[in-house]
Amino acid sequence: MSERTAESRRERQRVVTAEPYALGGNTKGRPLASVRRRAVAIALDGMLLALMATPLLLGATYAALWVQAPTLARDVLALFGSGQGDPSQRGEAELLALVARRRPGAVPERFAGPLAASDLEAVEELLAEESVDFMVDINTSEPTYYDPTTNTLNLNRDVIFGPAASWISYAAMALAYFTLTTRIGNGKTPGKWLLGIRAVRLDGGPLRLWDAFSRAGGYAASLSMLGLGFLEARWDPNRQTVHDRVAGTVVIRDPRRRRHPSPRRIVADRSPKG
Repeated sequence: MSERTAESRRERQRVVTAEPYALGGNTKGRPLASVRRRAVAIALDGMLLALMATPLLLGATYAALWVQAPTLARDVLALFGSGQGDPSQRGEAELLALVARRRPGAVPERFAGPLAASDLEAVEELLAEESVDFMVDINTSEPTYYDPTTNTLNLNRDVIFGPAASWISYAAMALAYFTLTTRIGNGKTPGKWLLGIRAVRLDGGPLRLWDAFSRAGGYAASLSMLGLGFLEARWDPNRQTVHDRVAGTVVIRDPRRRRHPSPRRIVADRSPKG
């Protein structure tokens, strides 16, 4: 950053300006993406994310088991291949030991003593006498618990993923997807790329990782308004949504796809005059 640019930035931050609407570079006059194209693009991204998220979440679950309960992970892999049978008692003992480390209160009382002594052989003997049913649910934020009425240990994200539980979810994957694809694609997610549109900064600068992250996080704000944050693109002069304003971006058409845009569909300078 040059000294002149740095000084200009400091000067703008001293007084109230029209900064959110200041245009720079060659942004003004570029063709805006239509609301329909934007809707189709985000629908395509949503479908792609849905196809990717579930396998990624299942893969993360299996990886977590492999690190923390390797015998159980091998059992699960073998059962997946054969389609029948049950995990070994050693695998179940490792799983109970994992629960005891992460959430001691959820362990059935009869296993508490051997688990406290790290005696997995004793745990296996108890399992041989009376097994425990395991139910895995990684789509809930509720803590892991044991239901004595059904003799079922309900395993949730808090045990499977431990401290990383809050970061491994569909919402986190959506945030990562839109942040990374927007940044790597220089404003183009896969859906935007297919529709020939992309997000650019109003000031004409390069789209940074923080801009992509802000824009992805802004989707939550648009959704929290019952979806009205997305619909604002229908009446906003520059077709900005809530997440566009959060990140200071606007979505334009690829000029290679459309060389003669209508004057009603171009980025306009909305800075106050005088």
